[in-house]
Amino acid sequence: MKKLLSIMTVAVLIIGTAMSAWAIIEGTPHDVAVMRDLGAGADIERCAMCHTPHAGSGQYPLWNRAQGAPTSYTMYASPTFDMTETTLIDSANYATFNCMVCHNGVASTLVNYPGPGSVANTDYNFNSTLLVNPQTNLGSDAATMLNEHPVGFTYNPARDDENNGFRAAQAYSTSNVNKRAIIGARGPYPLYSETGNTGDYNQFECATCHAVHDTVDYPGKSMDVGRSAGTQVYFLRGDNSGSGMCIDCHVNR
Repeated sequence: MKKLLSIMTVAVLIIGTAMSAWAIIEGTPHDVAVMRDLGAGADIERCAMCHTPHAGSGQYPLWNRAQGAPTSYTMYASPTFDMTETTLIDSANYATFNCMVCHNGVASTLVNYPGPGSVANTDYNFNSTLLVNPQTNLGSDAATMLNEHPVGFTYNPARDDENNGFRAAQAYSTSNVNKRAIIGARGPYPLYSETGNTGDYNQFECATCHAVHDTVDYPGKSMDVGRSAGTQVYFLRGDNSGSGMCIDCHVNR
């Protein structure tokens, strides 16, 4: 009986987590029904736009999108940037690499389409009809990330020669995994490992500042034809009014 109750409890937790993620994607710019203006009653699998329970690409977390070149990017560079960074983003930097599959302006399709036999469905294709948005198309050329906030670098406050006052990373546990994060007034801002859910959590990636499932509520978010159009964008880790998120890290600046 105890074993049955344990199994039922785990099942409820898994279903609850999935429903929670679905609920906070629904109606946001990451909702494929919103992207394509399909309407609230559209027969669409929102989670499948990025994830699949079976036959994924092999990329964490159960990644469901396929894209050819480019697979790496030249990163931000500046005389005032002191931390050690990678020169290229690849699949090891999954918390940035996966974002760029849709945000690099290159068409991508699903690996495993929902429904019997994984029959292709153009509703899930990220193609020219969705690539015209200059807010989200960062580009695909070799110098794509040169004009964006640095990502893919090892976060090490000791290398702060510009007196930014960067906070030390602290222990941060989520999903029963002990990780590290920058803890600010509007944080936390999680750091990532280049080896999935193992190793050192010291990499600053896109997902350090952005929550892909829109997990935080703050004022100023609105949409216009599926695009963020308010005073603040969707998917931030915190309320950035008054540059609050920036100050959480650049304390002295």
